[in-house]
Amino acid sequence: MRNLYDYYYLRLYQLMKKTPGRRTADDAALMLLLIALFFYTSPFLFFAIDYVFGKVEFWIWVLSIGLYSSLIFFANKKYFIDGNRLSTIEHKFSGESVGQRQLRGAIVILIELFSFIAFFLFLRFLF
Repeated sequence: MRNLYDYYYLRLYQLMKKTPGRRTADDAALMLLLIALFFYTSPFLFFAIDYVFGKVEFWIWVLSIGLYSSLIFFANKKYFIDGNRLSTIEHKFSGESVGQRQLRGAIVILIELFSFIAFFLFLRFLF
């Protein structure tokens, strides 16, 4: 599972390197990873908060969203950027062919785009 997670970040990083402003490709990849993780997991967090506390004030929702997204961002930043794992991950997946790289890049983009749709579908089913 960690290999999939590492590969997902690597592909996001490589896609962000192709866009203008390459100096911030690692932060952009982290933000895209944060968006996908938040959108896939937050409906379940919202459901748990609603189930445990019942009716919750709006400011508590905003605070919980901010804390949760900060936790995801800083945990991933510590793992990928502060841990200097990018070169290790690049070396691990350097044997890919061009066709594999393009197919997997398309899958990563689809996973990222589907996170928006999945977020609203999860919310609809949970509430």
